[in-house]
Amino acid sequence: MANYAEIKKEFNELLELVSGMVKSLGSGFEEMTQEEIEKGFRAEFMTYSAAIAMCDGDLDANEVDMLEDVFDIRATYSDIRQLAEAYLDKASEGDTVPVMFKLAVTIDNMVADNPNVPFSLCYKVFSMYKDIAAAMGAADDALARNELLVIAQFTLNLRQFADDNLDARIMRKWEDDDE
Repeated sequence: MANYAEIKKEFNELLELVSGMVKSLGSGFEEMTQEEIEKGFRAEFMTYSAAIAMCDGDLDANEVDMLEDVFDIRATYSDIRQLAEAYLDKASEGDTVPVMFKLAVTIDNMVADNPNVPFSLCYKVFSMYKDIAAAMGAADDALARNELLVIAQFTLNLRQFADDNLDARIMRKWEDDDE
């Protein structure tokens, strides 16, 4: 079994960052608890990962290990298949921008004027999705054509949503982070 400690660490650091930002902003997030936000991010990343894992028509033990290791879950093949099907159903309806990514855009826009926030949160979320895809590819030894198509369409949709909804000052931070 491969060691996914680095991607797990990166994911947990992202969750801590999101939680800290939501806590410091306070206003506007009363309807969502820290725990609900963390569960939301975890669920959306797991669903995306499961969809990538299933796109090649095969779910192997390494992919299950990666999902279990990174997200601290115990999952059956059936569980992962259900997550993948849920994602693919939403994707077939054109709904592939996760609620939590939209939340990250909202948070970014709220802190656009804050010089103490020198980064784009939604860029960090976007990057985490790309890193998760790479980890799934490593778990599977390679990404199949269908997996690459899902990843490409998903990241294109996230980028388009960010382009359409982020404050221009945050987009500059995104572009700075991208260099």
